[in-house]
Amino acid sequence: MAQKTEIVCDKCGKEIINPMGCYCPTYALKNYSAKITLWGVGEPRSSFGQRIDLCPDCYEKFINFLEEGAE
Repeated sequence: MAQKTEIVCDKCGKEIINPMGCYCPTYALKNYSAKITLWGVGEPRSSFGQRIDLCPDCYEKFINFLEEGAE
């Protein structure tokens, strides 16, 4: 039985794919998404934390949000 692994943006739910059209989730994840690792307050950095994957559009919105708060 064939199995498909989808990588989706944790913000908008859109599938993160390789824009060249070939299907390779690991390649798409490494090259076409932003990964954020979030640790809770007081949580040791030696733990795995929470992984957040963002598509390019949501990544851009996130960076804009951070830059607006810095001003």
